[in-house]
Amino acid sequence: MAEEPGAFDLVEGFLPDDKVADVVATIDAFVLAYRDFESQSGVAVVAALCARPVIATRSGGLAEMFEHGLTGIAIDASVTPDSILAAIVDFRRRPIAEWERAARLGADRMGARLSWDRIGAAYLDAVRRA
Repeated sequence: MAEEPGAFDLVEGFLPDDKVADVVATIDAFVLAYRDFESQSGVAVVAALCARPVIATRSGGLAEMFEHGLTGIAIDASVTPDSILAAIVDFRRRPIAEWERAARLGADRMGARLSWDRIGAAYLDAVRRA
């Protein structure tokens, strides 16, 4: 990123809701190079539902999200500058238009998976079995 700063937009910290759509509209892919991450990634959910691919590790809930429709390339578990670069290079081998089509399909799958109706029914089922 230091060698090609024009190729990347780095957004660190909180992004206000009213800025999300503008930022997402400019993104080819989200880079989520998490290490030792044990939670579900809200940023990955935003990426998936906004039909944007990711270049991400499989830390925390990301592995499960890839299984359920998150579109993108996985970064090697070692999460080094070289493994991140390799994943970005891998990602760029495929035209952005192909990634966009795949991400739209993934958004539909993730939307169904994250539907409040489905989540509510699963929760209610779990409570009833307890």
